[in-house]
Amino acid sequence: MRDPFNVVVTGGSRGWGRASVFKFACPGATIFVNYLSNEAMASSAVAQAREQGATAIAVQADMGTEEGVEKLFDVVQRECESLDVLVYNAFQHSNGTPLEVGFDVLDRCIAVGPHAYLRTARHFASMCSDAGGSIVCTGSVATGRLFHKSGTSYFPMAAAKAIEEVSTRYLAVELAARNIRVNMVLAGWLTTEYVLENMSEGFMDRVSSRTPLGRWASPGEMADVVYYLASPQSSWITGQIITADGGLTLL
Repeated sequence: MRDPFNVVVTGGSRGWGRASVFKFACPGATIFVNYLSNEAMASSAVAQAREQGATAIAVQADMGTEEGVEKLFDVVQRECESLDVLVYNAFQHSNGTPLEVGFDVLDRCIAVGPHAYLRTARHFASMCSDAGGSIVCTGSVATGRLFHKSGTSYFPMAAAKAIEEVSTRYLAVELAARNIRVNMVLAGWLTTEYVLENMSEGFMDRVSSRTPLGRWASPGEMADVVYYLASPQSSWITGQIITADGGLTLL
């Protein structure tokens, strides 16, 4: 049986965030499922988490604004005395090459990414008990490499995630004295709803052929890594950027 935690999951209605909600859902757990616009998906995530025995609450809030972060934590503070885990998964899906991307697009990616990551981390730290807690940020191997020569359009998202990587290391040191651990998980290719809806079978086969394990990750497999880093089993791990990509970046 899983340990029950009080958890905030930003971007929790779909993909990796949704799978993380289900990973933490168990009797005694309280899970706040943040979402931006997909109320139906958030509601279904909450319903399934409740079926697994958790107390689950959907919170619509735009992580790309200070007001949105305040709105989320107003609900959290009203419903919960303390927190154990923050899963920062929200991000802005926007494309643009370095020479052509609009600065408004880049600003939005950074607002939803590192700005909100830091804001939520500050709120989370203020709600941790003396026992401490764990922050896990989701990321991408695209911060350290391009997937292919024509893949520069991923730039605004990769840049935002790169700042989150740096923030993870600095937060880990700053929060260590309060027994709050901070880590980040970098994914390669995973079968989110967006991928399944938008990527061709041929493209998915090519990615599988380039990955040593020969396939894509499921959101659930990535949520396993998130859960491990949040759990007591990783009590001596902090400030680390963990790559879980099926060996993709080895080649």
